[in-house]
Amino acid sequence: MPSFNYNDPKAWNHGTYSVASELDDDGASLFITTPPSTKIGDTLFLFLSRTDAYMPIRLAGWKRGASCYKKNNEQPSCFLARDCIDISTSGTNCNEFEIKSSGYTGSGSDLGTTVFYRTVMKNDPTTWTITLDQGTRRVWTIVTSISNVNQTDPIRSAAGTSCDDVNESSFPSVYGKPNDVLLLSQSFDDTASRDDFVAPSGTYVLGRTISRDEFGILFGKELLSVGPTGKYITGGKGGSKCKDALLSIVVNRSL
Repeated sequence: MPSFNYNDPKAWNHGTYSVASELDDDGASLFITTPPSTKIGDTLFLFLSRTDAYMPIRLAGWKRGASCYKKNNEQPSCFLARDCIDISTSGTNCNEFEIKSSGYTGSGSDLGTTVFYRTVMKNDPTTWTITLDQGTRRVWTIVTSISNVNQTDPIRSAAGTSCDDVNESSFPSVYGKPNDVLLLSQSFDDTASRDDFVAPSGTYVLGRTISRDEFGILFGKELLSVGPTGKYITGGKGGSKCKDALLSIVVNRSL
């Protein structure tokens, strides 16, 4: 079921909305709602994940930020959207990726996440429909509203991990500055419960989806110092190794 996070006391976050597709259908559609505390001028960061199908690299009305896609569990590094060498006829999904430096290729259809963002304008709709073609497998999204984002350069740094080789989730280090916001996105291609992946020390759970065979979660925190963030590792018992795709993103709030 869709869910809002209404009880977020942090000045930098104006709410989160999470939703997963309930059924496998012909193409995957999601209906998302802008978090109710969102204000004009906030920036929405939308983490769109999919499993066992071609991966979305474009979304009408949104700009693309970071990404991580994988064709199998033990893939050594993420495919990125820029690695796409064969895009679908609709221009939405990528059929094939290639990391040119290594010659590593694949459809990336095992699991992946794309981050999209947009600045909230006065006449924006409060609901959005996301439709992905080419496949009948599940799709889910977590969209969070961040205040006072640098609209010229909203993402200061980002990194992904396709196989962290631990039962917990180990998010890669990124670079940030004081007042920036660190967002940690996990998409997990297996069954998990709320207590399996506990927020890394110092972070908050912003949003979560739990489906029949997929789990998604977004953590966040405000940064207080300049430099590398270091790795953040979830608590709890975790799950099967290398069944997730992880993204660390620093939102630039230096205006």
